[in-house]
This record gives sequence, structure tokens and C-alpha cells, in this order.
Amino acid sequence: MTTVTLPLAQPGDLIIIRGVIAFMAMAIICPGLIYLNYVRLPKVFPNWVKPHPLTQGIMVLIASVYIVVGAWYIYVKLLG
Repeated sequence: MTTVTLPLAQPGDLIIIRGVIAFMAMAIICPGLIYLNYVRLPKVFPNWVKPHPLTQGIMVLIASVYIVVGAWYIYVKLLG
């Protein structure tokens, strides 16, 4: 992969692009995990499998940070 992409751009730019894509993916994956663990999982498995409410709060906080910072990054890139 490096031999194909290296002539296209400097490695620093590619590393930044990859980091931004990974960051945006986490902003999408975190709400999906919250939905899976707290909505779908309890309907299929017994209650003892459901994660602790403290971890739910932490996960919501983490997902919120990813979404807010991702939106902020897009805003800064588009509007300067």
C-alpha cells in the first residue's frame, strides 16, 4: 500500500488523513455500541449480561466527545 500511496502525497498528509478517518469512524461506532449494549442486548440475553450504568455514562460521555470534536473539526476545515 505504501508503494502506491507514497508518490501521491507526503507521508505526513496521509498519516493525518488516516487519523481523521479513524476519529470519524469512532464517532459513528460509539453510538452503535451504546445502542447494541443497552437496547438490543438486554432483549436477547439475561439482565446480568447488561453493562453497569456507570459504564453507560462513561460510554455516552466518550461518544459525545468524539461527535463534538468531529463536528468541530469539520466546521474548522470547511469554514476556516
